Amino acid sequence: RASLGDATEESGPWWLFAAPAAAFALTLTALLLVDHFAGRVPDPMPVHWGLDGRPDRWLPKTLPRLYAIFPVALAVQALLGFILYA
Repeated sequence: RASLGDATEESGPWWLFAAPAAAFALTLTALLLVDHFAGRVPDPMPVHWGLDGRPDRWLPKTLPRLYAIFPVALAVQALLGFILYA
């Protein structure tokens, strides 16, 4: 029988609980960093970079644009957590 860690069948290996918690903690840390540095983002802000590394598309800075990725990240984490524990 293959084993992925020292745990019973009921609880599963420790990393099954640590991995989603770490992903959530990283997302929360990124959210706090965006909140802290939002005032330093230029307006208009670059949203795409060319192969030479220089911005080639700009959009006005708005709060929804700064925070738009976080609901998506949390939804993906919730979906993957559901798949992991279902």
